[in-house]
Amino acid sequence: RNSLIQITRTDITDKMDSFMKGLVLLCLVSLSAAHSLHGTVKCGADSSWKPTGAKTSRAAERQSTNSIQFKKPYESIPTVVLSVTQLDSEQSENLRYEIRLHSVTKTGFKFSCVTWHYTVIYSLNVHWVSVD
Repeated sequence: RNSLIQITRTDITDKMDSFMKGLVLLCLVSLSAAHSLHGTVKCGADSSWKPTGAKTSRAAERQSTNSIQFKKPYESIPTVVLSVTQLDSEQSENLRYEIRLHSVTKTGFKFSCVTWHYTVIYSLNVHWVSVD
């Protein structure tokens, strides 16, 4: 005898919803036990950035170098994630930019906002997160 199992879209949605809530809870519990810090850096307009001095095919490469000191040092070198959260640029030129993480220590990290050629950046903000 064959039995027919009916699974509705609502059943799947409910199960996925429960799974996602559990996954989010697991992540929050894990992060609550971890040492984590975050912040935002305003790199500003590229008109005030300094030339990188790098020997590259990129004409007029310039950067805003930023140093972050952690409020509380880590016991070991943390993972740092950088993300652009705001960018305003000249629409008549190509958009070229990079965010470069240079170094990470137990007490802080250094990174640069970089652009080159004819790109004009009016403002650029970077959000960072550090986790042990």
